[in-house]
Amino acid sequence: MIAYLLGPSGVGKSTAVQLLRTESKDLDLLDIDAEFIDNEFNWGLIGPRLYRLHRQPTLGRHVVVDIGAGTQTRPQLCAFLREEQALVVLVTASPKEVVLRQPIADRDLAEFVRTEYEERTELYSLATATVDVTGIGKWDAAQRVIDLVKIVMAGQSGIE
Repeated sequence: MIAYLLGPSGVGKSTAVQLLRTESKDLDLLDIDAEFIDNEFNWGLIGPRLYRLHRQPTLGRHVVVDIGAGTQTRPQLCAFLREEQALVVLVTASPKEVVLRQPIADRDLAEFVRTEYEERTELYSLATATVDVTGIGKWDAAQRVIDLVKIVMAGQSGIE
């Protein structure tokens, strides 16, 4: 079973993956931003990696893929997730809160809403499940994401 984490920049996807690395030895984790540093917009590299992931036997292991913000702008990602009937977990929070969490806190709110929310409406509509982390701290938000991922994966695979 493969689950994809989507959501705006700074919402806490990577923090959740970081926490998963320490507490869940039964999951394999793939961080697209880390694996494709400086190539997060290059579907020619990322696409084949994701297709291979679906074609390789996972030997009963679950995989969580953190799709970074750059990759989320690729129109091919929507087509891929639909084609694979992928399990997608959307991590979201209010735009004002997410802008404050940003490493680049001086980002314009209107531009942020347009690029991180409005332009990704179609992509975000593919979510199998959504977790809203508005109003909670970084590590509590990460734990909430992890809990939802585990529930959704257990429900999809029929195992607990």
